[in-house]
Amino acid sequence: MQITVRASGSLKELIPAVLILEDRTTVGDALAKLALPGGEGLAIIVNGRLAHWGTVLQEGDVLQLAPIPSGG
Repeated sequence: MQITVRASGSLKELIPAVLILEDRTTVGDALAKLALPGGEGLAIIVNGRLAHWGTVLQEGDVLQLAPIPSGG
């Protein structure tokens, strides 16, 4: 199945715009395939709704990722 991946901030350069995944894949599976450094601290949105690692993805979904700023 194919999903669209959108990213902001420092993630833009690290991910492809389209990701091909197996059926019945979760957000966690997709993030593992992307092999992003430091998977914590991400805002995860699927089709405009807040999602989590266990959210099941379907054909044509849009996965949006944004790093959550931290500091002090």
